[in-house]
Amino acid sequence: MKIAVSTADEVSVCGHLGHVSKLFIYEVEGATIVSRQIRQVTPVHGPNDRHEHHHGNDEHHHHSVHNAGHGGLVGSISDCTAVITNGMGGGMVHALQSAGIDPVMTLETSPDAAVIAYLSGTIATTSGCGHCGH
Repeated sequence: MKIAVSTADEVSVCGHLGHVSKLFIYEVEGATIVSRQIRQVTPVHGPNDRHEHHHGNDEHHHHSVHNAGHGGLVGSISDCTAVITNGMGGGMVHALQSAGIDPVMTLETSPDAAVIAYLSGTIATTSGCGHCGH
């Protein structure tokens, strides 16, 4: 099984999923991490996107258009069972769930610890829009 984890610095779980350009891809067997590598992805939102987030009742509205972006990012991790990140909007959650990928939002900062906690069912989850460094 593969699990994706968002990162901005290749060290920590970081960022709103729509803004990251790198993901750790973990290969796991049972509750054991077998390997970890970086995968480049195309962010849904560019670094200069000006948009506002409005959260409530699992809604995520933007003043910029990015419909194709969700599908592109989801397609780039279609081999993964789950994605762990600091935050994502409702559109991304829906796109991931539609693709059979478990969307997980956490404040955990250690990628390895987040994956191990996810595998054991003990990961502390959050909701909302994580904005590490932006």
